[in-house]
Parts: sequence; structure tokens; C-alpha cells
Amino acid sequence: ATWHLRRAQAHMQARHDGEALQELASALREDDTNVEAHVLTGFLLDRSGDVEAAITQYRQALALDPDHVTTCNNLGHALARQGEAEEAETLYRRALRWNPWHALACNNLGWLLMEQGRLEEAADAFTQEIAAEPNHARGHYHLGIALARQGKLELSAEHLEAALTHAPGNPDILTDLGLVQAR
Repeated sequence: ATWHLRRAQAHMQARHDGEALQELASALREDDTNVEAHVLTGFLLDRSGDVEAAITQYRQALALDPDHVTTCNNLGHALARQGEAEEAETLYRRALRWNPWHALACNNLGWLLMEQGRLEEAADAFTQEIAAEPNHARGHYHLGIALARQGKLELSAEHLEAALTHAPGNPDILTDLGLVQAR
């Protein structure tokens, strides 16, 4: 199974998803308890747009390893896109319980909370993301948006400007910064 898993990862890096899925299927035929093979299969299915099949793979991985951080995050993300916000939030929080520095889980939780209008909690999640990845634009950008929605325009502008230092010329950040500065 390990050999098939390594080949699948090489195919994934080359964006040869069909070949990667074939290798993962072989890995799972050899060892259907291989958590990583289920997670990668779920990722590829999700990337191809088959969210339901991806969710099935992530659930199988989670049944084998209930505290697998990546699985919790990925399943949460897939469920959030399917409108299952409550379960998604539970999964993001479980991932962060095991790894509070998982920046993507912080980001995903922040977006979920922001979509629900829970802006202070979203800002806390994005602040945690920045602590995990201080030199990444995404956390600063999303925190800037959350703060703008709270009416905290000066602090929002500071974070949007910080985002620009990590992603110079990003048109989305530039647009949002212009809107914040115009208010």
C-alpha cells in the first residue's frame, strides 16, 4: 500500500488526478485501513467536484482515526459547502483542539463563523490563523474583512495593509482596502 500511496502523491503533484485515484484504489485494496489513502482519495474527489463521494472517504478515514487533524478540516470544509454548518464547526474545532496551529482549520472556522454573522468569533479564529502563519496574507486579509464588518475600520485597514505586504498587488485586497479607506 505504501508504494501505491507514494505513486499517488507523485501523480497528485503533477495534477494527474486520474492516475492518482487509480493508485489510491490499489492502496485501499491492499489495506482498507490506510487513513492517508482515504484522505487523499477524498481530497481528489472533492477537487473533481464529487463532494458526496469525498465526504464518504473522509468519514471512512475519520472512523479509522477520529482525531486526524487533516481529515477533520477537510470533512468540515466539504460539509460546510453542503450547508452542514454545525457539523463543520464541530470538526474544525476538533482539528484545532489537536493542533491549534493548523492555519487552514483556523481560516475555515473563521469563514464559517463570519458567514453566520459571528464576527467576533470569526476575528478570533483569523487572529489565531495569523499567530500560526504570521507571514501569510490570507489571515490578515480575512481578519481585515471581519473587522470591517464590525465597523472597526482603522484596525481593518491595518490588517488589509499587512496582507498587501505579503501579497503585493493582490486585486481583491486592494479593492477591499480602498472600500475600507473610503468609509
